[in-house]
Amino acid sequence: MARYTVRLDTVPTGHSLPPLLADFGKWLGTKTYGSLGYFELSATEVPREWNPEVAERLQRDAVCFLNLPDGSLLALLRFDAEAPPAVVLLGSEGEARTVSSSLEGLLHAIAGGNTDLSDIDEDGDGRQALSDWLDETGVDVPDVADAPDFKVYLAGGA
Repeated sequence: MARYTVRLDTVPTGHSLPPLLADFGKWLGTKTYGSLGYFELSATEVPREWNPEVAERLQRDAVCFLNLPDGSLLALLRFDAEAPPAVVLLGSEGEARTVSSSLEGLLHAIAGGNTDLSDIDEDGDGRQALSDWLDETGVDVPDVADAPDFKVYLAGGA
């Protein structure tokens, strides 16, 4: 059976990945592909083509870490130096939205099958194992006031 693809060892210049993402990648790499939905973990630069008008700003503030089968990407976006990076969707058809206020929040949403991303939320038999892993490793969702609005960021706002 195929395992999840995890390529987090090469990170774009000027970025770093949270240790939690590396730990999750090690855990995920042992799981059967599809047991938590359909995606790959891969650290890449935000493609300039996704939105050329804000590409430089996005490449400075964000790093992609999850690829969906339709070509959409999830990125960690640093909105605020004091808050954890938010998880945002760079959709294959130009869709843009905040998915979670933190990586921890995203992982808990994956465990619950409620990310609002159909490729990830499809039935999977690994959700309880992820929930157990999150509990065992003490991963809690940080107390973040509100998830930042990615569309406001793209429009030039804070």
